[in-house]
Amino acid sequence: MKPETVRNYFGGYNYKKGESVGIHMEPGPNGGIVVLDDTTIFDKALKILGLTDYPEPIPIEGEEEE
Repeated sequence: MKPETVRNYFGGYNYKKGESVGIHMEPGPNGGIVVLDDTTIFDKALKILGLTDYPEPIPIEGEEEE
């Protein structure tokens, strides 16, 4: 995998040297929804950070939980 493809995964947009990475973002309440076609890069990033799973979001003060 090319480094530019990984950069595109984290918000870059260089498609001359890198490829599209299948991230679909839908804005909405509390940030919206992100769908990943392939979680390989995400999983490796978690491993680098020493995490086994994506941490639960911290509730925003003053908002009620569902």
